Amino acid sequence: MIRFFFKPSSFLALGLLALTTAQGWSETVLRVGYQKSSTLFAQKADGTFEKALAKEGVKVEWKEFTSGPPLLAALAGGSLDFGEVGDAPGIFAQAADAPIRYVGYLHASPHSVGILVPKNSTITSVAQLKGKKVAWAQGSSAHFFLAKALQKGGLALADVTPVYLQPPEARVAFDSGSVDAWAIWDPFFSAAEVGSHGKLIVDGEGLVPFYGFYFASTAFLDGDGKKLLPAIFAEANAFAARVGQDHEKTAQLYAQQLGLPIEVARLFEKRKERYGAYPIDAAAIASQQEAADLFFAQGIIKKPVKIGDYVWAPAK
Repeated sequence: MIRFFFKPSSFLALGLLALTTAQGWSETVLRVGYQKSSTLFAQKADGTFEKALAKEGVKVEWKEFTSGPPLLAALAGGSLDFGEVGDAPGIFAQAADAPIRYVGYLHASPHSVGILVPKNSTITSVAQLKGKKVAWAQGSSAHFFLAKALQKGGLALADVTPVYLQPPEARVAFDSGSVDAWAIWDPFFSAAEVGSHGKLIVDGEGLVPFYGFYFASTAFLDGDGKKLLPAIFAEANAFAARVGQDHEKTAQLYAQQLGLPIEVARLFEKRKERYGAYPIDAAAIASQQEAADLFFAQGIIKKPVKIGDYVWAPAK
């Protein structure tokens, strides 16, 4: 894979959105959506993302979301410019003709998603989920993972009883025993394993790559985005290099910022491979197309979608 690399000196040459007014320079605002599981959350906590863009006269406004679907809804609705989500949300957005585009992706992280059952459950395999209540966030990355896991176990999504819940509410349902299983991603995944002694029956290994994706609104890309993305991705890669040098420091960062026990943060960070920023390539498109085709075949989305049509390419 090829990283985005840009010389720092090139940023000024790009003229990143500094707008001249009668009173001097006015800041441009970049509205960024993130989740607690996202690399952007870690960059926010680290502080270097904002500092890098501040040098170019750009102020960052952060908006937190519990999962990818509401984040992309905000992006499509015009209240965000840029954000990071998992694999499935973009497919549902594309099926709804949302005015957003893939602009980059993050490494696969298949161990960062799993299906958990309560500690006293007798369920030990995916096949035993038939007819059971399974919690997941509708349209989230857990949606595709669960569909693939069930398919391998000889089942379809229609064979389980869906309980659509966002992660905080799903944790309550899981702990109370009102659901039989929970398809979830980190850090909620690690927190439930450690804090609730949830039993893992399968993770994403061999099922889904569990890529992360960067999206931007078409309005942003038609205006300021094409100038800002080089700086955004350059900082993403710089942060990835720092993480690679000190995983314990990153785990401590997550523990402090999320209020997690350090053992949960260490497990989350050990699994997490989603760092850096990569151009959308054939492997990423093929993985997303597989998910889209599966959702259409099972009637989850109502029309076929072509992932390549939603990949942004900068004008040459």
